[in-house]
Amino acid sequence: ALSVGAYGQKMTDQVIQQQRAEAMKTPFQRNQEKNAADYKIAKQLMEAGNHKGAIPYLQAAAERDDMDSKLDLAMIYEYGDGVPVDLAKAQSYYLAYFKHNSLELTSIKLATFFCSGAGLYSDDGVIRDPERGLEILKRHYSREWKVELDWWKYVCYLSHPGRS
Repeated sequence: ALSVGAYGQKMTDQVIQQQRAEAMKTPFQRNQEKNAADYKIAKQLMEAGNHKGAIPYLQAAAERDDMDSKLDLAMIYEYGDGVPVDLAKAQSYYLAYFKHNSLELTSIKLATFFCSGAGLYSDDGVIRDPERGLEILKRHYSREWKVELDWWKYVCYLSHPGRS
């Protein structure tokens, strides 16, 4: 069956159903679809070795709270893949990722940043806060891991003399 659309074009029932389905999507669903499309393009670019070209797609998805994009951006800026190393940006993306996915990997990365293990200069924009770094680690280290947590305390406070 054919119908006439708002501008006089002929539309099939299938097209009408597709338009209705699109209109029924929530903003969350639309964002998820955009994130998936942007992340797919970014992954293809990164696999081709074009990390710099992937950044705009990753940033767009990260702004819509895509966690995989935030983690990839953190690693790109930490290691300088196609861009200059920017540890402050890396730290902020790791922190944004960590707030939703507190995995051990990101806990250790953030503890390293907060405890001054990352960054060579005090003016590199990295936030150094050993207490915050240790609080992040405490989420993962139970009493059985006291030795590891004590080691982290040593590392964190070694670079901040006068604190104990």
